[in-house]
Amino acid sequence: MANNLTSSLILDTIGKRSVTYLGNILAPFSAFSTDFSTESFTQGQNVRIPVATVGATVQTNPTNWESGDSNISNVNVLVSQYSVSFQLTPRELNNGFRLDQLVDINLQNFGNKLIDVAFTPFTTTNFSNITVAQSSLVGANLATAWAAIAKVPVKNLILDGTAYSKLLPTSLTTEIGPRPGLAGFDGIYLNTRWTGAGTNIYGFAGGSGAVAMVSGLPETNSDGMDGLEQSVVSIQLGGRGSLGQGPSGPVLPVLTSTWLSMATRTRWVSFDVMLGASATGDTAAGYVFKSA
Repeated sequence: MANNLTSSLILDTIGKRSVTYLGNILAPFSAFSTDFSTESFTQGQNVRIPVATVGATVQTNPTNWESGDSNISNVNVLVSQYSVSFQLTPRELNNGFRLDQLVDINLQNFGNKLIDVAFTPFTTTNFSNITVAQSSLVGANLATAWAAIAKVPVKNLILDGTAYSKLLPTSLTTEIGPRPGLAGFDGIYLNTRWTGAGTNIYGFAGGSGAVAMVSGLPETNSDGMDGLEQSVVSIQLGGRGSLGQGPSGPVLPVLTSTWLSMATRTRWVSFDVMLGASATGDTAAGYVFKSA
């Protein structure tokens, strides 16, 4: 007979595995966006994010206190559903395979897709840029980027592995290289995947106002779906291996579902999230590095 794994046991196992960090993949989210929620969205839903662009004129020795006008525009964020599903057959369970052996690799794939979506606004159309090869990155290039985003209250720097390595100390006896405050940046983050960004882009400097991001849960209706168990699991968007990253990062809520195929007794699991990202239109809130 096949092992009898109840739905409640499987959900409990996934929950314990899902609170572990996803390495560098999702760590940069908090460096350029802060809008995470547990709201429910539908596929292809447009979400309007208010953006205050113009404030009222400050008067000197006023005689009329009803003369102030402000402007609020909006950024449209198209939200899509992203999902990854995996399964274990009764034979695989009997052969000693465990559910947690599949969770980590599928969360990594899930994270790859989410970071691709989040980095889509990182283009030379949306932000000013500098062209310098990763291996040639020097302090003067970082100073140029810092000056371009001088108005950003909290300045963060995100780099790929090669560029990040240029910040490492040349001697093991010197102080550790990348750290909060280095070159004037409040946070310095390693990100090893830039597939979603514009052509040849490997780095970003900016703050949380550079990208309007919407994250939530898909609309669900499990009525009449016997055996379907669902739970919301929080994935910590921290990182490991990069100073300035850690458990203080934001949390991304993910819908976890598990069900049993009545025909094959195969146990299925899926992770789902709604996500969309757009540039806010404030070109002074970000700066990108490209190699060519």
